[in-house]
Amino acid sequence: MIKIDHRGEIKPGEVVLLYDGICVFCESYMLFLMKREPKGKVRFAALQSKFGADLLNQLDQLGFEGLDSVVLIDSDGQVLLKSDVGLTLSKLMTGLWPLAQVFLILPKGFRDRIYDWIARNRYDWFGKKEICEIPTAADKKRFLD
Repeated sequence: MIKIDHRGEIKPGEVVLLYDGICVFCESYMLFLMKREPKGKVRFAALQSKFGADLLNQLDQLGFEGLDSVVLIDSDGQVLLKSDVGLTLSKLMTGLWPLAQVFLILPKGFRDRIYDWIARNRYDWFGKKEICEIPTAADKKRFLD
């Protein structure tokens, strides 16, 4: 279990999404999610931020070494990885996105192989950025660090 200690900013029921801040695809997904999760239950931190690096250090100590794309941590410190991240986040979105939960019937190993394939190729397909951008001043409160 991960200890999230960020000045009491993580409330029960909230989750922290660690994402690759230099990956164009990852940042696009983060922006997509922000528009479809208006309640603000998802907080964001780039893996490259101090907050993200601190959490990655804790994850490394727990045996989750080499994480480089997305990690979801709930307010209780439970960690979700790979395909479980997107499917869990779909529950929090508006519109028809919660229907993506149907993909949970697929074996996790199969879902994670597809995730790994996309993650391995994300820079080649979508590119990299030099820095992570925060979208607007209004959205800044959803970011940690």
